[in-house]
Amino acid sequence: MPQLVGLEFLLKLGSGLALLAAPLTLIKLLGLAPAGSAFWPRLLGAVLVGLAIATYMDASARLGHGLGLAGSMVINFTVSLALGAGLIMGQGAPTWRGRIVVGGAAAALFLLALIEIAYI
Repeated sequence: MPQLVGLEFLLKLGSGLALLAAPLTLIKLLGLAPAGSAFWPRLLGAVLVGLAIATYMDASARLGHGLGLAGSMVINFTVSLALGAGLIMGQGAPTWRGRIVVGGAAAALFLLALIEIAYI
């Protein structure tokens, strides 16, 4: 289980920091739908960094009042369904590269959620 929590922490922190640092560049690089401004991508980045910190708090033996593996599983499952629904409805990824990135992220988060279910 510690490896899954560590993976959760690294994925959320890395993607959150990338969105905070260069949201519009990251959107173009991944081939995603353009954002009107950097506000919403940066807000998502801040949420992801917060989730990473909560995950770290849960992994810490002394604190233990963070998000938890069950919370991470629910978030991963929900996000994978939202990404998949966006692909089905043709929203969010106007390029092939974007559809591959979004589809891959949806599949990876769904698989991670299934693995986390086994450890809850």
